[in-house]
Amino acid sequence: MNMGSERPLPWLPIGFAITPRVFTGGLLHAGPRFQMYAATGDARVTLVAESELAADWLRDGFLKAEDLTSVAFGDMRLSALVGDTKQLDVLSRMPPPQNRSEAEAVATALRRTLTLRPDARFNSAIYYGAGGFFLPTVTGGPAVAPDVVLGRYLSGGVAISALDRVRIGRLSRWLSAADIDAVVAAAGLAQGKSSPATEKGDFVLVGRRDLEQFFREHVIDIAIHPERYSAFGITFPAGVVLVGPPGCGKTFAVERLIEYLGWPSFSIDSSSVGSPFIHGTGMKIARVFEDAIEAAPSVLVMDEMEAFLATRDGNSDHRVEEVAEFLRRIPQAAAKRVLLIGMTNRPDAIDPAVLRRGRFDHVIEVSMAGREEIADLLQHLLHDKPHDDDLDLASAQSVLAGRPMSDATFLTREAARLAARANKRTIDAASFAQALGSLSSRSARSVG
Repeated sequence: MNMGSERPLPWLPIGFAITPRVFTGGLLHAGPRFQMYAATGDARVTLVAESELAADWLRDGFLKAEDLTSVAFGDMRLSALVGDTKQLDVLSRMPPPQNRSEAEAVATALRRTLTLRPDARFNSAIYYGAGGFFLPTVTGGPAVAPDVVLGRYLSGGVAISALDRVRIGRLSRWLSAADIDAVVAAAGLAQGKSSPATEKGDFVLVGRRDLEQFFREHVIDIAIHPERYSAFGITFPAGVVLVGPPGCGKTFAVERLIEYLGWPSFSIDSSSVGSPFIHGTGMKIARVFEDAIEAAPSVLVMDEMEAFLATRDGNSDHRVEEVAEFLRRIPQAAAKRVLLIGMTNRPDAIDPAVLRRGRFDHVIEVSMAGREEIADLLQHLLHDKPHDDDLDLASAQSVLAGRPMSDATFLTREAARLAARANKRTIDAASFAQALGSLSSRSARSVG
């Protein structure tokens, strides 16, 4: 029952009798240990699973013995579960809910599943509405937080937390704030926005020690301990601009900070606010700022600032209006608990009024990673991959220092790929050296 092919073969033929009144149709979806078929007769869909997987569901209390039908085809011994398409579906394929009752049913199933199996993984999990559970199909691997599992379902596939009421409301406009609160409660999740940083461990920014320390001192500590700072008139972290060449890790650092804080995030770049119409750009800018203020505390990221906040000297009236709109909005947002983070590789092209203290108090230069930072990054990237202890990390540090951090990710991934292709049990020195060589001599190649 190897499911490694991109187009898995059905285990059962069309028209196979699951029961005397239920017959298989075409294959709808497949995982390593299950297949989902359309059905005719007294059901619209049927789930067919390896008997060992079905035994796990019985053992954990997700199903009862009478829910399952034993199926034999050739040398395969399988178990089948029949149902309706709205009551039996793979989570990743499910459309967003059409009403509050549908959303609450799925949220309740999520809570009940985690009650029986707290370590349940929802990758390829199957919703069984008639029983009120999700049926896990995999064990181990990365775990997705329950609030994100629910958020993806409510938003139609966007990886956001169900606790982020503002963004969920924008993506699923039929859900009122009261509806979202009810669904979140049905899932057994805490009310409010995403988990605050105070409930997490230390903030870690692998390969960027100085920037990690800056964020800890100037952003995170103020967010975690507001009472310490409010007595001195400091009520919220000040705006930050990260300056550095492409590939230095600016975006990576900002994404990790947002993830750690757990605040809703918004972004502005030239493509998102640009408009050919007079006043159109200003209206888009105002809308993003208003959304960020409504969701506060939140983070507003301005990427490639030089593209839409260039100096006004000699520019068109249109550009002057854009910059003026930002200058009006930035202090309002900061006062309403919106953390402003800008990124650029051309600070000299930005209008000086934008970078003035009071709008962005900190302008931080982010250089390419040096040898020590590369060493930290390589150790982190290799940690979860089986590897020998004699890898030539010193040579890798020399090659990677001063280069984009993505090159380190490529190096470890390529070394892992070469080791797997050669059927090795670990990344050995030869695989690592070969990957490093391909990194050092990168050139375009044709594939015919």
